Amino acid sequence: MKTEVARNNRTFKLGVVKLLLNDAISRVTAETWSKLILHVKKEEQRMWDLDTRAEALIEPVIINLLDISSSDCEFDSD
Repeated sequence: MKTEVARNNRTFKLGVVKLLLNDAISRVTAETWSKLILHVKKEEQRMWDLDTRAEALIEPVIINLLDISSSDCEFDSD
């Protein structure tokens, strides 16, 4: 829809953009919408897979707050 509006926008006036957007929306079919949803689901799965791989490569950083003594702190409370 954005591409259609951009391609046909000659005046850059808000009223014309609204008309172009409504026209583009009216031409979206159920088939087009289904394809877009499938594409988004595939991309979402791809991102989850990348996230899982990244987590496996990065060593976890564990900070145990119970073991910190006052001598370990960089900042004085004074």
